[in-house]
Amino acid sequence: GDYNGKLSRALALGANAKVTVAETGEADLVIAAGGRCFEKNSIGGKQTLWIAPPVPTDTELAAIEQERNPKTVLVPEIDEDGRSNWWNAHKKDHAIPGVEISSLQGVGNRIDWAWDFVIEMAKKKTH
Repeated sequence: GDYNGKLSRALALGANAKVTVAETGEADLVIAAGGRCFEKNSIGGKQTLWIAPPVPTDTELAAIEQERNPKTVLVPEIDEDGRSNWWNAHKKDHAIPGVEISSLQGVGNRIDWAWDFVIEMAKKKTH
């Protein structure tokens, strides 16, 4: 979206990371946040970093399970709306192929408080 997209690009540039905004083609790393995580262009990158995605619908979950590119899902440590509990329960009970789940320490749904951590993780995934 406009807010998270502009903020993430600005912070990535400030962290001396290369940012390319592309509508088509395959990217080395796709970063998506919130409800935008499950869009087709997010699922199709070589690697995907999802920041605090919501609980997927059954249709979205089926698409995620079919996709084989590696995904890292960053969930808030402070679960304000149930999304973290869902992802963490799925990690334990119903492992989704190719999905790694990590916690955003000390963060609730204000994921912008964790951008420095997100950018550092993105840099590690592309090097």
